[in-house]
Amino acid sequence: MASSIFTKLLKFGRAGDTANEVLRLAQAAQAEGRWSEAAHHYRRHVAMRPERAGSRLQLGNMLKEAGDAAGAEAAYRESLALRRGPEALIQLGYMALNAGRLDEAAELFEEVLNRFPNREDGREGLVLAGARERLPHVGTLPSRRNLSALKRAIAGAEATLAAVRRADITALADYGVWRKAYALEAPPVDPAGGVVQVRVEADGAAPFRLRGTLQSLLRQEGVEWRAVVAGAGAVAEHPTASIAAVDPRIVFSAAPNADAPQIVMKAGVVLHPLALAWLAHAAKRTDADVVYADHDHLMQAGDDGEVFDDPVFFPAPSTIDLLTTPILPTVIWRHTHGEARADLVAAATHRKAAHLPFLLSSEMRLPQTARSGLPEPGDTKPGWLEAAPTPAATWRAEPSDTPIRVIIPTRDQAGMLGTCIASLLSRADRSERVHITIVDNRSVEASTARFLAEGVHQGRFEAFAVDEPFNWSRLNNLAGARTTERALLFLNNDTELLTQGWDSRLLDLLERPGVGAVGARLLYPDGSLQHGGLVLGMGEGSPRHEGVGERALKGGPLDRWRRPREAAAVTGAFLATRREVFEAVGGFDARGLAIAYNDVDYCLAVRRRGLAVIYAGDIEATHFESRTRGHDVTRTRIAWDQAERTALVERWGTALRQDPSVNPHWRTPSPRPFDGLRQPDVQEALDWLTAAVEFRPPAGDR
Repeated sequence: MASSIFTKLLKFGRAGDTANEVLRLAQAAQAEGRWSEAAHHYRRHVAMRPERAGSRLQLGNMLKEAGDAAGAEAAYRESLALRRGPEALIQLGYMALNAGRLDEAAELFEEVLNRFPNREDGREGLVLAGARERLPHVGTLPSRRNLSALKRAIAGAEATLAAVRRADITALADYGVWRKAYALEAPPVDPAGGVVQVRVEADGAAPFRLRGTLQSLLRQEGVEWRAVVAGAGAVAEHPTASIAAVDPRIVFSAAPNADAPQIVMKAGVVLHPLALAWLAHAAKRTDADVVYADHDHLMQAGDDGEVFDDPVFFPAPSTIDLLTTPILPTVIWRHTHGEARADLVAAATHRKAAHLPFLLSSEMRLPQTARSGLPEPGDTKPGWLEAAPTPAATWRAEPSDTPIRVIIPTRDQAGMLGTCIASLLSRADRSERVHITIVDNRSVEASTARFLAEGVHQGRFEAFAVDEPFNWSRLNNLAGARTTERALLFLNNDTELLTQGWDSRLLDLLERPGVGAVGARLLYPDGSLQHGGLVLGMGEGSPRHEGVGERALKGGPLDRWRRPREAAAVTGAFLATRREVFEAVGGFDARGLAIAYNDVDYCLAVRRRGLAVIYAGDIEATHFESRTRGHDVTRTRIAWDQAERTALVERWGTALRQDPSVNPHWRTPSPRPFDGLRQPDVQEALDWLTAAVEFRPPAGDR
């Protein structure tokens, strides 16, 4: 007997419709991507045939595609109550995963594998839920019927085991314990190392901060050094300065030699015993103008010793990133000598900056016991007791008269398209330079035809029809070929621009020398993050959106989700590029990547040409895509997605596992790329040091 809720749905049916006819209506709407209509008919079918678990499953799929996550989850659970099939378990697992309910997701995926051992999506889901240890053992694999399959299974198991052993991942919450176990090997010996020159900037520093820096200098290993303490002022008369009388390698001077290459740091920075040796080695290995490393913060805690927290793991050197980063390195080997940020940006611009991914220093905090003490005369300068804040980055948008051609493929959804277009024009600094082209791909609704005709007549946009099966790459390529503007923006029809003056910000980035593509910060309708850039090489290796589901105010490490920075790739839902770059790359790959991964492929091709892909965290738009839209639900769609991903892997190979925007300390098998830590080994760090200078992927056949 039908439940009361589904009995009520019968009133939406048409007289004479049979269950089979309603099912055919649902399947037809589903095939054409009319998700809400398909959901309506599946509801009718469920009301007629309440015992059909499959119809409830399809109802959930359609509700998910239409953006109704709560309704989809309810339908999946009703399907499971009738039959605990793998598809409903998988869908519920991914919904729990994307909602951050990792324990629930792990239980669902584990049930899938216990009941259906050959489901690879169950294995992948369990790994993404951070429960790799719950994967079933490979054993003798009795179901494998040929030797080649058995060999592949063994090789895969060995690779997984090796990856787990290499990973040695620690939760970020356990950073303090992990940091105390951080052990560095000495760098390769340089027989002609020479004397390392060090400059300690002590202006306004409290004596305890200068003491910590000088004591860490005295503990340096494997290198000869000389240090000048500059701008010490009154601290030069403090007992701290007596260290110079004891050790002639330390000199207090108001006029240090600023012409010689040297390692520069502020008082209050405590060096790892191998810091100078590693920085000197990295400078010689790369011949860079500046070399810097990672750091964290420490506090003296009496009997508990040193307490470490707040690690700062930098990405590979990048002009835009170093221009906007809220935190600068604490220790820099510098061949040039100016303002620190300016030196870093200049070196990165000329590919003469290098980053060594080791924790080589810690910035001191005022001990907790001292915070309740009385102030002393002279406690007036910023930085006297605490480190001075990093100067704010200067960011001035250059005026531009360049028109922007916005290309929006659509199929019906006139209301959503209208919202998108209205936001583009109303939130632009200069709406007259925003030229819009609508690519109508087989729309059938009368409301869409009226909307397009009126918009073209009013001169709000241009439109043309493409009567072909959906191919995202081809639709955008066709529109790009029909236009002449130098700046191109490829935009989804289910977006709404939120940033006032988005056009000026976009052009400021897109027209900077060396920039090839720009993406934006996309939010779900509830304000949580949907796209903070694309990250490569995490989890099982598929390209993933950063920060999915995080609160809008959360910026991620180094505020990377809220500021302009260089990224490995950005989503095609908002992807801007210059025409000459688009033509040089050959547009999007309409032959091999019709639906998925075409944005990643394009970004890799742009970077291979030495151009930067910029994630503009200061340009925001709402993306009305369902939270779970990225997970294909039918066998044919899953197979199609896998085929396109295979094509991407065949083209780019190891480049899909290399992301210069993510420091190698960050490693995790879960969908959240910044939840876990591991220490890079020496060879990995040296490879990063030299390869990351280029911030580009190896050549593919694009």
